[in-house]
Amino acid sequence: MRLLRYAAVAALALLCAVGVACVPENPVPAGSSAPLAIEPMTPSAKRATIATSFPAEVPVPVGDFTRAQAQGDDAWDYVVEVPNGFEDLVQWYRAAYLGRQWEQVGEEAQDSTGRKTVLMFRKGNAESSVTVTEGESGGPVSASVTLGIGAPVLLTQ
Repeated sequence: MRLLRYAAVAALALLCAVGVACVPENPVPAGSSAPLAIEPMTPSAKRATIATSFPAEVPVPVGDFTRAQAQGDDAWDYVVEVPNGFEDLVQWYRAAYLGRQWEQVGEEAQDSTGRKTVLMFRKGNAESSVTVTEGESGGPVSASVTLGIGAPVLLTQ
């Protein structure tokens, strides 16, 4: 029994080390004590909505998808609209990626109103670009995400 318990603890430690487990279901942004009201998709929902080859550990929020496609077996892109606010979605992506041991390598506002923000992340040989945009006059908030594994996705856009 002791050996079985040791094996279970070792397996959990290994999963934590590679960023697959030990990540909260709904991330808590830095400086906050409560999770954001954005639900993450389950791995099976991500694969059914985006592509069967989509990596299960990459965070994706629940929402209305206007585009979801694979670019071969190592690159994907999707656009999702959520009912939450602009800042909530920016914070969710930041916390969700960082909580899964991605490194944030860039962030910039794309227009003078600050209602379009690009977040750039890297983990190992994977890169992701997340563009969060708010529609005119407080319209729908959406994220356009590009993810690539083994290719310099951010340099080819």
